[in-house]
Amino acid sequence: MSDRLFALLTEKLIDRCGGLAEASAACEQLARHYSVPQLSRCQTVGTGCYLPLDILAALERYCGVPVVSQALAGRVKVEGAVERLADLSCAFNEQASDVQRHLRTALADNVLTPREIKRGFDEIREAREALDRTEAALISADKPKRSA
Repeated sequence: MSDRLFALLTEKLIDRCGGLAEASAACEQLARHYSVPQLSRCQTVGTGCYLPLDILAALERYCGVPVVSQALAGRVKVEGAVERLADLSCAFNEQASDVQRHLRTALADNVLTPREIKRGFDEIREAREALDRTEAALISADKPKRSA
């Protein structure tokens, strides 16, 4: 895995945790002290800093998604995804538009019902899944091609 990709995935993991400050607090709670500057260096290309395994495990546990370890294990594969990258990115854009359309319609009367809130969460989940598929295709594209 390239340093650039590792830093990108670390940044995504930290973002999923709620940002640097919240990720640092999660480290303190679930593993050990790991400061905001330490986390920041780990998500910056060229610093030579990487997340220690206990910190990586704590952050993935906190956000509930194995962002980095899944890629390290080589399980981030989407068959034909590189070839379908344009389609995947369009699908994400359509899902994101669905979120915006639903919320705009739901807020027309300035009241959100429990049903509208549930549908909003469902729309966001579907958009996030579409984004994850697009990102997985980019990760696949970044992997070095192996010669036979």
